[in-house]
Amino acid sequence: MMSEYIEFVDEEPSPSGKTRRIVVRSINHGDELGTIRWYSPWRQYTFLPNELTIWNSKCLDEIKGFLVTINVYHKQLLSQRRLMKEVLES
Repeated sequence: MMSEYIEFVDEEPSPSGKTRRIVVRSINHGDELGTIRWYSPWRQYTFLPNELTIWNSKCLDEIKGFLVTINVYHKQLLSQRRLMKEVLES
């Protein structure tokens, strides 16, 4: 996803390999602004901003859009895995 001020960098998978860790960085300065990670209690990706970062509504909207996209993708991937499992077991 392209943004004017922030970039989303896919870092490394979780220890299980089932979810991703995405670093949110400033395009202008390269500073790490926070991370997007899977939050198991809510069963979705969430944004964890770094301390002392300041956000305007446009950047928050871009992060929200990214979260919506990655959560939809994750759910579709899970559905495909379940379907494949059912096909292989039948």
